[in-house]
Amino acid sequence: MSTPPPLPPRATHPTTARVDVPSELIPDVQRLIEDARQPRPWFDLPLGIGLGLFAALMTSVFTVIVPRYEEIFRDFGVRLPTPTVVLLQLSRFFSQTYAWIGFWLLAAVVPVVVARVRPWPPRHRGLGVTISVVVTILLVALPGLAVYWALQMPMIDLIQIVSGPGTKR
Repeated sequence: MSTPPPLPPRATHPTTARVDVPSELIPDVQRLIEDARQPRPWFDLPLGIGLGLFAALMTSVFTVIVPRYEEIFRDFGVRLPTPTVVLLQLSRFFSQTYAWIGFWLLAAVVPVVVARVRPWPPRHRGLGVTISVVVTILLVALPGLAVYWALQMPMIDLIQIVSGPGTKR
């Protein structure tokens, strides 16, 4: 058997390839190199904050706010609209079965998954924060408006019942 050829000597400094970059692209290339040197995050903080707000809103709505309205509706003894009945049933389910923990698991797991799946380094700075802000606004505003609407429908009916038939002057 013959011996393998000797290994080449180790370089004392890292070798870099020299590439000619147009002068107008130098800031972009430097930013990309700087971003590539940063370690990949393990948690998407803006998204985590947004989902945490969503979990806090849903937990407080289903375990504190809606049960208080349920007592008010029970005292008046009127027939409730379907959206309100569905909201009350959801509230009972979340309060009695500890299903609200699912919102907190969602708020903890999704930012980790997104941070690990998102391309690294980011192609567009600030895009992730913008998307997180939009998702937060949608996750907080839409359910908040839906709950408000479902809880106000019976109140409007009560006001109409109490005020009686309209009279013309």
